[in-house]
Amino acid sequence: MNIAIVGAGPIGSYAAYQLSKQGFNVHLFDQKPKKELGKPIQCTGLLTSEIKKFIPLNKNFLINTFSHVEVFSPTGKKIKINKTEYLVDRIKFDQHLLNLAIDQGTTFYPKHKLISITSNYQLIFKHKKKEKVISPDIIIGADGPSSLITKHLNPLLLKRDYYVGFQATIKGNFNPTTYQTLFNNNLAPELFAWLVPESSTMARIGLATRKRPAHYFTKLLAHLSISPKNIIEKQAGTIPIYTPNLITKQDNIYLLGDAAGHVKATTLGGIIPGFKAAINLTHKLTNRQPPFHISKNLNLHLKIRTILNKFSNQDYHKLINLISKPKIKKLLSTHSRESPKKLLQKIFLKEPRFLRFLKKLF
Repeated sequence: MNIAIVGAGPIGSYAAYQLSKQGFNVHLFDQKPKKELGKPIQCTGLLTSEIKKFIPLNKNFLINTFSHVEVFSPTGKKIKINKTEYLVDRIKFDQHLLNLAIDQGTTFYPKHKLISITSNYQLIFKHKKKEKVISPDIIIGADGPSSLITKHLNPLLLKRDYYVGFQATIKGNFNPTTYQTLFNNNLAPELFAWLVPESSTMARIGLATRKRPAHYFTKLLAHLSISPKNIIEKQAGTIPIYTPNLITKQDNIYLLGDAAGHVKATTLGGIIPGFKAAINLTHKLTNRQPPFHISKNLNLHLKIRTILNKFSNQDYHKLINLISKPKIKKLLSTHSRESPKKLLQKIFLKEPRFLRFLKKLF
């Protein structure tokens, strides 16, 4: 069976790796040359410890390992939670995944830009000013938030909902064992801001909002007393919000990753959900039961985001006060945010006052 995957980002390459291991004839296409994969950087590169369930960590792409996260309320109240997480170089990470796929037998086609899909599911690429037509048995769209394949499956979808991430690499003095998240509607409405050290002298600072990210980023720098002179490089990118009614499968076409909206609405992280979706698809195509409940999990993240989007700064202050309780901090340190259902159940049992926030869901 011939499978064409469009998009050699981390999810497309990981899907190619999984499918090639199962003996499929996988063809992976990307509009960029191989050395440009992962550019421009459009995310923080922070991964939860669950990444180790899917691929071994490699010192080639691993930049830093954290043991703690500090959470700041709008009033400046700080709590520190024990948490092992990882910071990766997204360019090296993406290319590592591509090499895994190639080593398993995937054929990679760089500089191939998808320009159209025919009614009988032929893919038409532009390569070196010429058109190339292929007719695969299976088409997988992993071609990002502006996916042409997503538009093909969802012709009535006029506009997807996005956050815009705005981030900079800065120089300064930092604690490399701890990254920070800041909840403050005056700085990062409807999400949060972050400061993630690469080392003791370098960090990534940023935020994501639906509107005016550059404006809020300037306010964030002023709030943290960071001079624009300390900025080494700026990055920005669009991040799709999970849409439950998005069509992600039709006939022999499937969507993965940002193209499918496989993004946690709570944090906008998409690597682990995308990896899980790639494994589910591999199981489906080999007539096995998919192991992960992607839609249920992402729907729960979306409901949590619906609640948080209605938070005032006072609500965030109350939330962080509750989180500061030792029994809640312990739960947060031992449970992954990738799958929040069990964590929420235990939090509600330990501290029923969290239930007061559920009224914002309605």
